[in-house]
Amino acid sequence: MMTNSKTKKKQNKVVFILGSKPDAYFPKVIPDLIITANSAIKKVQNYYGKVEIISIMSDQIFSDNVIPGEEGFLSNTQVYIKNCKMNKIILLKTLSNSSYVIDINEWLTFEKYISLSRWEYHKLIMKFVSFKESFIQLVKSENLYNIFKTLYQTLRYGKYNPTEVSTGIISLAYAMDRYLECDIYVIGVGIDEKSGYDFSKKAVYNYFHIPRDIFFIKTLIKKDLVSRIFFTDPELKNNIESWKQEGK
Repeated sequence: MMTNSKTKKKQNKVVFILGSKPDAYFPKVIPDLIITANSAIKKVQNYYGKVEIISIMSDQIFSDNVIPGEEGFLSNTQVYIKNCKMNKIILLKTLSNSSYVIDINEWLTFEKYISLSRWEYHKLIMKFVSFKESFIQLVKSENLYNIFKTLYQTLRYGKYNPTEVSTGIISLAYAMDRYLECDIYVIGVGIDEKSGYDFSKKAVYNYFHIPRDIFFIKTLIKKDLVSRIFFTDPELKNNIESWKQEGK
């Protein structure tokens, strides 16, 4: 993790969105609020007691249906969450309690623990990317079979694939919905396979969410909603500058 010895004088309230990508670059400013995605909570323990920390996590971390190769990473993430300190936990609920490998209520015995259903966090994303916009993108990018499959899953399970974005992007949407008048720094969130539940450099994941993350960010740019959002990941930052030029 890269840190800075000097800090800039703050003019506005500052929110950090922190993802799990390795070697995240922290800006030279002290935050008022930190929102972490999954195991990124481990990176900010030195801030606990100084600023408010909200941990947003996917309940896939506790799933008994683990993608081969992810077992160790998910186990590490569970330990991070159990041992780390935060002011609030927001659990993204996609599974039934019977699908958890542990008693989730035993782990999350936390007075400020709340959950968001899959439909609730989809509605959060659709505050910035409308159903119409996402459906047009779906039609452009998928074949007829996948389009009908998506519609079926939406009606049957409340799972709308075009807004199945990463936990890092959900964290950004959560901040934008509540703190848009602040300066939001997006740290450790990228658009490659190195962004996942764990921040090990060896962690490479099924990165199906990346095209959706990109579409979400491009839509924010199109709507001129990124003037107070600062992305610190070099690759993502460069891409955003290119996407801005595309819109001109």
